[in-house]
Amino acid sequence: MLTGDTTETILALCGDAGKDVPATYRRMEKSTVSRKMRSAMWGFVQLYELSSAREQHKVAMCCLCHRLGKHALIISRRGNNSNGNKHLEYHANKDVPTVKQLAHARVTLYIMRKVSGGTRERQLGEDNKITKYVKHDQREHHLSFVRMQMMTMSPHFISSNAFMRSFLAQVSTYTPPVPDTVTHHLLELHMYLLSLVRRKIANVKTEFRGMAFCHMVCDLWTEKHRSNAFRSVVFRCVDPISIKMEVVHLGVSLFVGRHDNASIRWWLSRLLASSGLSEAEISSKTTDSGVNVREAMCSLQAAVTDSDLVVIGRLHKSKNPRVNTVLGRMQKLLGHFNHSERSVELYNRVPVPFPDPQSGPLPPRSLLRDIITRWSSTYRAIARPYTCHDRLAAFFASPDVGDVPRRRDLSPDDCDRLRHVLGVLRNSFEVRTRTESTVDPVCGLVSLLGFLRQALYAPCFRMPVPPRTALEVGSDAIQKYCAAHSMQLVVEVNNYLYATDNRYVKPTPGKKAMCEEAATVVAVLRTQVDPRFFNSDDASSNILDCPAVLASSMVTPGGPRLFREVARLVDQSDPVMRATLIVHDLCAKFVSPALRAPNARQAQTPSARHRARSCLVDLCADDDDGASAVATPEATAAQEELKRDAIQYWCSHKAKCPSLVVVTASVLGAVTSSAASERDFSLAGNIMRKSRASDLPRHLAMHCFSYDNVAPFFLLPANLDDVQRLTMEEARKARTDMTFGGASAYQEDDTDGSDNEEL
Repeated sequence: MLTGDTTETILALCGDAGKDVPATYRRMEKSTVSRKMRSAMWGFVQLYELSSAREQHKVAMCCLCHRLGKHALIISRRGNNSNGNKHLEYHANKDVPTVKQLAHARVTLYIMRKVSGGTRERQLGEDNKITKYVKHDQREHHLSFVRMQMMTMSPHFISSNAFMRSFLAQVSTYTPPVPDTVTHHLLELHMYLLSLVRRKIANVKTEFRGMAFCHMVCDLWTEKHRSNAFRSVVFRCVDPISIKMEVVHLGVSLFVGRHDNASIRWWLSRLLASSGLSEAEISSKTTDSGVNVREAMCSLQAAVTDSDLVVIGRLHKSKNPRVNTVLGRMQKLLGHFNHSERSVELYNRVPVPFPDPQSGPLPPRSLLRDIITRWSSTYRAIARPYTCHDRLAAFFASPDVGDVPRRRDLSPDDCDRLRHVLGVLRNSFEVRTRTESTVDPVCGLVSLLGFLRQALYAPCFRMPVPPRTALEVGSDAIQKYCAAHSMQLVVEVNNYLYATDNRYVKPTPGKKAMCEEAATVVAVLRTQVDPRFFNSDDASSNILDCPAVLASSMVTPGGPRLFREVARLVDQSDPVMRATLIVHDLCAKFVSPALRAPNARQAQTPSARHRARSCLVDLCADDDDGASAVATPEATAAQEELKRDAIQYWCSHKAKCPSLVVVTASVLGAVTSSAASERDFSLAGNIMRKSRASDLPRHLAMHCFSYDNVAPFFLLPANLDDVQRLTMEEARKARTDMTFGGASAYQEDDTDGSDNEEL
């Protein structure tokens, strides 16, 4: 078809003539130009010269560009036609297949066929067709590039990133796509993963046969001093076939609209529909957002947030200025190292002996200040200077330290009081960290809160000894030491092992008492734990009156006994009967299919390392220490069976009671921690930081959703070209149907348009 191209047919592709040429140029007749300047390309150019121009100031205008509405004046000095040929070949090799690119490609082929001899004739072979100037489909490479950008959160991990190595192994030379192409392929990956998640949810839904099985964690975060709000949603359930906890992150996206109950419920219904779920299939919802969000969706209180409020109320709102004073000194010390590079350099050079002289000096440990987002940063801020006491003492003893840093030094009395506060906060900190897991069932919350209450009302607290050289440093060394000294009482603080020091809350003759500041912390914690977790007057603040907690704990090994112990501890009625009725109602809604039985798992007993790290006492431990010594092997085995993890227990007993297993799976996935949403917000902040990206918030949902679901499940096919292609109309409809604001969220356009934009 191209062999019959003429000047007129090619120019007709570009339409009529465009804008007029500026008056500073005068059109030339080609007949007046010498023959040495003429070539096959002259049918596609028009010659011009300045009003007072000589031959070396002539210019040629590309008629193709002129007809398409743009001027392209090509300098043609001393009769040289190479600039015109370069112009045609440059636009013929453009990446984007536009009319301008295709027209220039046909002109280039036309000129090659008209050339007699020379280099350009040799470039035109039998197979040299217009496809020479049409780029091969780079979609698979573009998808691999987008996946690599999406899964590489930090440049420090590029060398060890499997997605980066996979991308580089496929291409030797590669030009990244323009930002619009990047976002289009990101949408294709998002829609592909969303279809797989919907299929996975549909398969799990058929196993529950109409029962409410899904447990949701939701959180809203509003930017400081701005009206932009972002939402995070995480679904969790137990697969009744594999008896494993499945977690699906829907990512972080822009929330458009008012933060009232109606808007939140409307948005929630759309979100559930987009994932293939309905309101009737949600068994419980957890959030720690504001009042409007709680009223709209909260049926299970976020216990982790309440544990934060317990300690925050003590450290920041109670009348104990002496604790605030010593904590303020500690924060000023950490703030000094956070802003003084010279002090950090001196601190790292200070030699400190290692516990084992043969191992050499102790490696330097950073004193970087934690971001104060919740009270756990206070605990970590106390623990880090405590473990670095030897190096800090050597630092302040150095003659190179000036007077200003010396004023930040903590006195021995301040260190001792901080040590006592550290020992008191260990209980709450351990409960907080152990409830942040995204895969542990909610039934463990009852035992943890029971442990916490029992530990807070204990007469004495176990805390580390005054700052001194640690017994061991590092996980492996601590594990070996605990195995060799299993009967010794030790405490692990921030991966450092120390001997213990028991301190009583009240002064007791012959016993060592804790300082007044720490005793006041204990008193306030005791007064706040019951109203927040075991409030008999408010069902929303009583875990013994929450249906999700009751049902989950009732099907847990040892759950009824645990309920009775906790109820006795807080002086409430026995909740076992109500929990039994809730489980009976669930069983009445279900007719079971036949299920396969997986392999059983063995229960594990706490190790000496666990006793060093944990300060919580087993609530259901036998009162008689000699009971285990005289118990029969059958009784001992039964006792160990009751201490097993709930998911492991039902995984091993699946064949015996297949119907009850499905009912159990529907309630074990309840969540009492919003840690999953908080981690999503942390990921979103890493994605949207200005030093890394210039993406709009509308791209954030696709990025977070794809990142969360590619990493754990590896749902993308080996051949990325199998990902479904989306036309521009389909992509526009998919963006409009997103549940975080629709087309109204796409009006803003503040991107910088950089071709090297990262996701």
